[in-house]
Amino acid sequence: MMKVALTKLEAAHAIGCGKTKLEELIDSGVIKAVRSGKVVLIPVKELERYIASLPAAVEDKTHSNFPQHKGRREAQGAA
Repeated sequence: MMKVALTKLEAAHAIGCGKTKLEELIDSGVIKAVRSGKVVLIPVKELERYIASLPAAVEDKTHSNFPQHKGRREAQGAA
């Protein structure tokens, strides 16, 4: 049987963030959580809704945040 709700740690791993970031999303109301006794659970459908609401990632190769790697010879100015 497939899980319908995850613990905070499981949910954080599922969406690729840390537990602290997930808690921020819950506290701000972006992701809705439920409580079962002392355990906080996040419905899988809620995680799917959150991921679907995110903007698409577009790779822009012309404006990379990382400097282009130069080979050793090029960096030293070799002919």
